[in-house]
Amino acid sequence: MNTIPLFLTPFAAGVQSCRHRIVLRRAESHLLKAVALYYPIVDQVKPTLSEEQQAFLSTKIMLVQHAIDELEQHAALHPSTSIKPRLKVAKRALRLVQRLLEDDPE
Repeated sequence: MNTIPLFLTPFAAGVQSCRHRIVLRRAESHLLKAVALYYPIVDQVKPTLSEEQQAFLSTKIMLVQHAIDELEQHAALHPSTSIKPRLKVAKRALRLVQRLLEDDPE
């Protein structure tokens, strides 16, 4: 009776983890929210971010950076993973959001 039930250890039953896909999807969602925050104010004559907006962007950048670090480790361990193209796009989008925050004059 000392055995662990298989539903508690899916890897033992041969079920592959899909954590990397979930992490990528969340990172993409964070990036979309960050870009959606910034682009409505770009049309202003002198676009500036409030402290609240800067904190929001900083948090999103941190969350996405952590996700990208984890996904890069996964991609290094699994060279034939299917997430590589989406990971590249997420990295580019992260650099864009970082530049948006750096370009803010405040």
